[in-house]
Amino acid sequence: MKIYTIEELAELLHVNESTIRRSLQRGQFPTPQRLGRKLRWHEEVISAWLKGPVEEPPPEPPRRGRPRVA
Repeated sequence: MKIYTIEELAELLHVNESTIRRSLQRGQFPTPQRLGRKLRWHEEVISAWLKGPVEEPPPEPPRRGRPRVA
């Protein structure tokens, strides 16, 4: 069982550490385990997240005003 640090995940996913932190704040990334101030992720959690269902982007809100006539 491998345990990843944020630095290792950034390298594995080919993204910057700040991208992971932002995604974590937005709830778009698996919740880490905390060891003091350090963040750690279990390999199984990351694997499941990567294999998980892809979320559809939310639909665009309806436009206001009259519809355009071509």
